Amino acid sequence: MKHIPVWIDCDTGVDDAVALMLAHALPQIDLCGISAVCGNTTLENAFRNTQRINGLMGTDYPVYRGAEKPLLRELRISTAFHGENGLGNVELPLPENAVDHAEKAWDALFACASSHPGELRLVATGPLTNIATAFIKYPALPGLLHSLTLMGGSAGAGNITPAAEFNFYTDPQAAAMVFRSGVPIVMCGLDVTLQAFLTPVDLDELASSGTRAGVFTKACLQPAGSACTIPAPLCILLILSSLKGRRPVLSSKPRALSPTANLLPTFTATSSFPSKTPSSFSGSIATGSSAS
Repeated sequence: MKHIPVWIDCDTGVDDAVALMLAHALPQIDLCGISAVCGNTTLENAFRNTQRINGLMGTDYPVYRGAEKPLLRELRISTAFHGENGLGNVELPLPENAVDHAEKAWDALFACASSHPGELRLVATGPLTNIATAFIKYPALPGLLHSLTLMGGSAGAGNITPAAEFNFYTDPQAAAMVFRSGVPIVMCGLDVTLQAFLTPVDLDELASSGTRAGVFTKACLQPAGSACTIPAPLCILLILSSLKGRRPVLSSKPRALSPTANLLPTFTATSSFPSKTPSSFSGSIATGSSAS
């Protein structure tokens, strides 16, 4: 089986945590690195949460700190959906082997892309601040990437304003830079992600599997309500479409585009989580107060 190199840039909240576990579980994916960015929660929370997911999975994927604030505006985090700590107020221990890499996210990403020219799939599930910073510092980077699959924008209505989706609203300047960079883009917008959700029955089934992944997934997602959307895992599943000869990208040539333009046809998310789950977990799970 061919393994595809993948880099995930995320603001690790509840759905990002599930996406990281999904990427680890899929045998087709070689997860080369993870970069943390502010968005759903603060940069420090996102960074530590990613390390905690490493501990939950029993893995040691390298994690790098990125931007602690958007390029030009103040940060507005999402505690209502992701809780005060970003993980739905579920407390996970920090693994003893957690490494604080001094290298910044954009430098590590460029080094990885240079080692996999034309092959590295970049997945961004948070604001695009890290990606824009990387493209500014390394103008050759867009041409080194196979593609960028991102969660952001909308071909319909927004969830922050009538037109704006959270990730693009958090750093619209970064989004504009990325869409003009020339990197091949797969946009997984709000209109798409609202079609992918887990019901309470789904969460019960995951928890009853007896795996720490299943128990954690229910604990962090259930405060969100009766049906919880899972936008970040959907981005991971979209990567697999390229292995079947389908590569729904925007363009390989730079274009001046609005981040809220109707860039892609609507996808219907019908895929379920794979039956394979991470096999090695450590640490404990404790649920704090529910998200407001």
